Amino acid sequence: TIRGDDSWVEIGEEANVQRFFDQAKRDSAGFEAYARQVAALFPDAPEILENVIEGLFSIARADGTIDAEEADYLVQVAGIFGLPSSRFERAKAAATGV
Repeated sequence: TIRGDDSWVEIGEEANVQRFFDQAKRDSAGFEAYARQVAALFPDAPEILENVIEGLFSIARADGTIDAEEADYLVQVAGIFGLPSSRFERAKAAATGV
């Protein structure tokens, strides 16, 4: 499950968001299409997109550090989502404690 609790994802959309997380775990190449799909699922719910970014930060940090390529990926996803920097930084802080 996503964040251990799918309650912030609309009913019926869990598989789409999970697919995005699974893609990120495997490889960030070609992520733009997935990011656009997720953004389209939640056009009026920036809090959900912020939670997705937080989850992606957690995946990126799983090996102990977030390298430059992962950081760039996260910035690009947030851009595709249309998230303001305040939401991006809040997601980063929540996932990394920084």
